[in-house]
This record gives sequence, C-alpha cells and structure tokens, in this order.
Amino acid sequence: MLQRSFEITKSQTLKKVLKSIAQMDEYKAANDRLIVINEPECKRKFIEKELEEIKKVLPEAKIVGMTTLGPLTPQTIAQKNTAISLMLFSKSTVSILEADCHDQDQFKIGALFGQKIQGMDHPQGAYCISSCARLCPDKIIDLARNGNEDVPVFGAQAGSKNANVDESKIFTHNAIYEMGVVFAVFCGKELEITTDFNLGWHPLGSEHLVTESSNGLVSKIDGKPAADLYKKYLGVYTDETFYEHTCAFPLLVPSGNHPVAKVAIGFEGSSMMFSTGLAAGTKVYLAYSKSEYLLKDTLSSANKMRLFHPEAVMIFACMNRRIFMGNENADKEFNYYRQVMPELCWSYGYGEILQTKDGGGILNSTFVAIGFREKSKKKPKTIPLIVDESLKVKPDAVPLADRLVSFLEATSEELHNTILQLENLAEHDQLTGLYNRRKLNEILSYELNKRHKEDDLSVLMFDIDWFKNINDTYGHSEGDHVLVKLSKLVSETIRSCDVLGRWGGEEFICILSNTPLKGAQILAERIRKKVEEADFSPVPKLTISLGITAVHVNETHESFFLRLDKALYDAKKSGRNRTCSR
Repeated sequence: MLQRSFEITKSQTLKKVLKSIAQMDEYKAANDRLIVINEPECKRKFIEKELEEIKKVLPEAKIVGMTTLGPLTPQTIAQKNTAISLMLFSKSTVSILEADCHDQDQFKIGALFGQKIQGMDHPQGAYCISSCARLCPDKIIDLARNGNEDVPVFGAQAGSKNANVDESKIFTHNAIYEMGVVFAVFCGKELEITTDFNLGWHPLGSEHLVTESSNGLVSKIDGKPAADLYKKYLGVYTDETFYEHTCAFPLLVPSGNHPVAKVAIGFEGSSMMFSTGLAAGTKVYLAYSKSEYLLKDTLSSANKMRLFHPEAVMIFACMNRRIFMGNENADKEFNYYRQVMPELCWSYGYGEILQTKDGGGILNSTFVAIGFREKSKKKPKTIPLIVDESLKVKPDAVPLADRLVSFLEATSEELHNTILQLENLAEHDQLTGLYNRRKLNEILSYELNKRHKEDDLSVLMFDIDWFKNINDTYGHSEGDHVLVKLSKLVSETIRSCDVLGRWGGEEFICILSNTPLKGAQILAERIRKKVEEADFSPVPKLTISLGITAVHVNETHESFFLRLDKALYDAKKSGRNRTCSR
C-alpha cells in the first residue's frame, strides 16, 4: 500500500500533479486506486471542472471528496488550497456507495448500504462523508453497521468556505451532492485498519439535563431556555460572537468510557442548534480544557499509531481545537502524526465521524486518526518515539489561567464524586446494598411504560416467614445479618439482567426482564428451595413466601401491585414457605 499527498498551488498545478501520478510505477501496478480530495472552494462549476480533469488523466481511479470548513474567527488559519491524497492498494479494493438524501429516506439508505457492505469481500472499514449541516448521517451509519459491527465508520461532515453559509458539498467520480452521503468501503483479507480519537475536554461544574429538544434544536436545559446555560455560567450571549465563544466550551455527553463533545453551531432565539441531535433526557456537562491536555492526548495517540506502522493515515480534526489552542499548537497535532506518516491526508469539517464497536458517532471538538496497512512479510522499520519538549512545563512557568482551570477541574471532580455518592445513597438500601423502594418504583415505571406485548415481564415479591420472631429471639443485629445473607443468596441465584431490591422491612422485589410467568415460577421455586436449605445460624431454619405476577400491556401501578400483593397473601395464607402466582 502507498499514500501520496499533494497541495495544488500556482507552481504545482493540478495538471502537473495528475501527470506525475499517472507516470508512477506504483499507480500503474496497483490493484485499486482511490483519490481523496479536500476542497476549500464550494462552487459547483469549479468542482465539476476539477473532476473532469482528474477523470480524464486518471480514469482508473475512484474519487471521493468534500468541501472543507473555512476560518471561524479572523485569527483562524484554515485550508486555502485543494489537497489531494492518493491511496494505492496492492491487494485490497475500494467500493463507493453514494446517495442523494433530498428525497430518499435515511433509514432505507442505511439499510441498503448495510446490505451491500455485508455482500463485500472482507470489509475492514468505511470512509463516510456527508453534505448539508442539517443532514446528520448518524441514522445511516447505525443502520449500515447493523450486521457489520466490526466495520468501523470514520470521516467528516463537509464544511463551507464561508462558515456562516452552508454551501457544503461532497462528490465522487459520478456526482456532486449538496445533501448527500458517501461511503468508501475498504475491503481485503490483507488490509488492517486502526482507529483512534482524542478528546481532551473535561467536565466542569454540575450535571445538566436536556429537557426539551426537536430536530437538532435544543430549546430547554434544566427546564430553562437552553442558551441561558452559557449566559449564566460564562456570560456568553446569543449574538454574532456566540459560536466563537461557545466552541471553546463544548457540552460533554457521557457515553460509556468515551464521553462525546457537542458544539452549538448556532441559535434560534434562546434555543441552540447542534449538528447532531441531543434528545430530551440527555445528561450534559459544560466542558473546558487546556492546550496541554489536548496535545498530550494526541502525542500519546500518535506514538501508538507509530507502533502500528501505518502505510497511510487519514486525519479528521475539529476547527474548535484550532480556535481554542491557537494556530501554532493546532499545527503541532498534525505534525505529531506527520512524523509517523509524512504523506497523511487531513481535513476540517462541521463534525468528525467515528463509530466503532466501542461507541462513538458524530463528534465535535475531536481529533480522529485512522491508520491503514496491508500485511507484509517485511519487518517494519523502527521509528523513534515522538517527543515534544515544550510539554514538559516547569511548575513555576504554568500560566495563571491554567492554574485557575486546574482549580476548577479539581473542585468539579470533587462535586461530581459527591453527587455520585448522594445518588448511590438515594437509590440503594444501606443495609443490603440492593436497590431501595424509590429506585425499584422508577425501574418498574419505565418497564410498565415500554410494554409492547403480554407476558414478557414478570415480578416476584417475597418476604421472610416469621421474621419478627427472629428479631425477638436473636436480636435485631442478627435479624440484619439474616437480611444481608438472604440478599446475597438471592442475588447469586437470579440472572445478571434481573433486578433485585429491598421493598421495605423483610420484603423484597425481583424484576425479571423477558421472562413469562412460567419462567418466573421456576425461578421462584429455585430461590425458595435454596433459602430453605441454606445455613442461617444461629437461626435454625429460614423460609420465605413468594408471590408472582406478569405485567400486562398498558397496566397501571395500582392494578399491578394489587395483583402482586394478593399473590404474596395467597402464599402466606396457604401455609407459608411456598410460591403462589396470579
């Protein structure tokens, strides 16, 4: 595999570049050829002329390209010239999937892409680009990866030369799209692809909740006008400088082990617009960082990429990082990777794309790096470790602003940990460690609301027979010991997906997901027998009574619990140490 990159200038014209490519022995011998274009000029006629010239000289090559994002502030240095990256594959292949999204359903496009990828020979990854800031390709990506979960999708949303006017376009050797999506799928048994993204932003302050949202427009956060969040905490108003100020303080959305940053690209009244939807119920944090954090993360990732020994590298970076760090530091991020692959391909768009089996999606404020190589018997050359001495700052040289950020981050972490502890106390029974009644009610409400069919959720309630006698005879401390041991015994008997909690006193509830009534009866009997056979010394013998019921569609709390209580009452009335269901 081979990668070569070119910048089109007055002295190095497109004709000269294409002629030199056509004369390359590696180009002539390649199994497949891909030309990736990152174009700052958004005029359709300019792009058409460019494509015609490339197809005329290099008819064998497949072409994918996008318009790039222009400067967002007067100080920002953005791409000015056309950048062309040539990727030559000696064993692998590239397949182009494309769709105009003006009048096509995104779900159908995603499903069709997914079917086509499944029919390909050893798909290893897909380069995805989309045009029109309103078109969020997340649905297409999710559906395309359905059944292709091991195939990472990476790329960017195309940008515009004038950031305030959406003139973004994507294109292939076939067409130019003003509202479309393109996948370049890389296939081959010998092809290997590695992915990485660097965020470096940290949460500040307390958690906030998106309470009203529709079609990418967030209208309320914490029940108040969304833009008030920036006004209250940062003194940022909805005026012509809104984006310039908010892009340095993205919203951080918890997402497994990899939080995702989201940047408001504009506003309508007191609502904020995002390139990707933030649904109501999404938890967010205001975020901040230091240039040192961003650079250290990228340097670490570049050194990991070095160990991969890539033969080609693609970079997708967020302009927000350049605004935040300044042009000099932003260039450093690219230079770290250029020390790994001097001929790398890079671009700036409205948003970065990286979706893998570990998560991800449409990203902001992120630096995404993709490495490619074809397997070879040749031993790779040893590449020295990349070192940046400027990151080794002496304590007395730390700027005051960075010290203040460190203080804010430390207090934010303390606040976050305190909130987690309080949430844990609010949701768990302090004696047994199980969920308490409040949390069980919350889970049951959620389960009741999502019922789509009968008899796929069962709940059992049990309590300890003659528990008052245990407290009276052996003392309350021994009674507590019995409750703790019983909780552990039942927890070990149920499945990991089932939910066990203490309802109150000696009563417990177990929520059994995807379990019909017959299955719940079998489990209940297993629990009852284990308890009856267990050693609860000094208590000579312990038994429990259990009541079971299945949840109906559109059922209310009142009707459900009435039936559950009656089932437990039946077990008590009929002699205890037994299971009854209704």
